[in-house]
Amino acid sequence: VPAVAAAVAAVATVAAVAAVATTATVAPKAAASSTETITVRLYRINGRLGLGLNDDNCVTAMPPNGAAALHGNIYIGDQVVAVDGQRTSKSATVAQLLGALPRTQSSIKITLLRSEDDG
Repeated sequence: VPAVAAAVAAVATVAAVAAVATTATVAPKAAASSTETITVRLYRINGRLGLGLNDDNCVTAMPPNGAAALHGNIYIGDQVVAVDGQRTSKSATVAQLLGALPRTQSSIKITLLRSEDDG
């Protein structure tokens, strides 16, 4: 039994290290929920993130060589709900929140809401 406990602890440690090493984290889904929250860190390319958004802050386009497309974990239909920890709203759009950040800030944390049928 101590050997099994040690093996389980070793697997948990490896899993924790692997989770820390990734640039994207996925919040666990609630059993009845059909959405998940994803947080990614994007690095500006030529000052841009490469996200086309509609009025509801949903991703509608990603240029093929843009930061969002190259990241690989952002999909058309994902909804941006926060920029660097600041929640989006009708009065705080993604563009406004990005505009409030220093232009020299190259990496930006984006929080997305994804429906199960998206991506």
